[in-house]
Amino acid sequence: MSMLLKTRRPAASRRGIQSIEIGTKILRVVRESPTALQLKDISSRTGMAPSKVFRYLVSFVETGLLQQNPQNGRYDLGTFCLELGLSALGRIDEMDVLWDGLVRVTEELGHDAHFSVWSASGPMIARWKHGPTEIAVRVRDGAVLPLLSSATGRVWACYLPRTQTQPLVSQELQVLAAQTGKSTEDLQDYYDERISAVKLYGLARADQEKRQGISALAGPIFNRNGIAYAMTLLGPTGDIDLSYQGETAARFRAVLEDLSGQLGHRYPSIKQW
Repeated sequence: MSMLLKTRRPAASRRGIQSIEIGTKILRVVRESPTALQLKDISSRTGMAPSKVFRYLVSFVETGLLQQNPQNGRYDLGTFCLELGLSALGRIDEMDVLWDGLVRVTEELGHDAHFSVWSASGPMIARWKHGPTEIAVRVRDGAVLPLLSSATGRVWACYLPRTQTQPLVSQELQVLAAQTGKSTEDLQDYYDERISAVKLYGLARADQEKRQGISALAGPIFNRNGIAYAMTLLGPTGDIDLSYQGETAARFRAVLEDLSGQLGHRYPSIKQW
């Protein structure tokens, strides 16, 4: 008697919703761009017809996944995308470590503080904590800060590869040049010096750069892969000590060192500063 060998049929591949997969492709293109994109840019990078891309963009704007600048028509990540990202971050154990660090900083140093993460648009505030004597100004979670003209941004500009930050730096230089009347070359030299100081002192400082009457100190938090977060201490100008060698800076660096150690990074001793 002959035996018939039965071959097992390969399991049928799971069928998903193609329109969602296409839409995700569009969202990924927007996320990976350092600046907002025009319809034609998204069409070119996805290989899809502009008319087809446009229909997706309309829905994404309606749901808040994307937003469109009414002045130039460019598309960027929307508030719902930021909310999703922050919610995902909130499910990571590192967030508990960082929140404990915020509580410690605000209680020990008596000022407001926040920590930021890196996004395609630049440093994004992930959590904000008021101190005992909170300042009147509060920036919402999910807000994106400039790279050059904020203490937070200069920390990221110092420790991230230049190839990663240069498109945003170039864009910001153009805006600053228009605002100040200075050349982009002079502005580049000025901010390069301030960014270099971050590694020298372990901190960046800003004296009323973003808002009148508000000054800040910011520093990096590392994990095993390098810079992962930046923490910023804010207070009224004249009330917060911005000296690199002052007690506030020393205690702040100690917290950054401890948080980095908890995240698995071998942080340079604060005695080196």
